[in-house]
Amino acid sequence: DQINPLSIPSLAFSAFQCSFAIITPALISGAVVGRMKIIPYMLFIFLWATFCYDPLARWVFYDLGWLRQLGVVDFAGGLVVHVSSGVSGLVAALILGSRAQFDPDVLNTGQTNIPFTIVGTGLLWVGW
Repeated sequence: DQINPLSIPSLAFSAFQCSFAIITPALISGAVVGRMKIIPYMLFIFLWATFCYDPLARWVFYDLGWLRQLGVVDFAGGLVVHVSSGVSGLVAALILGSRAQFDPDVLNTGQTNIPFTIVGTGLLWVGW
């Protein structure tokens, strides 16, 4: 019931890995917000997790993964989480096009909200 007898229990390890898999789509959502409706986004995330995130996590985090065997070390998900979601978000945004195609009023909205910016910055300072 353990990954390694000298290591953590497999349930704790699985919960830790699931937390990465759950938060990664939130990073992609910032790139597609206003361009994609919720049902296609959910389908996209299911397919993305199945064919992009899960294999990459296995290759990097598993001791016998081929990238791990080549010497790749991913500290805190820099490659698996941030690079994969960043590249996926960029590709999705380029494929979907400008937000103005989906909502012509997007150019008429205010670009910033100072109180929300301050609250968000404070939450990042305290929570990160």
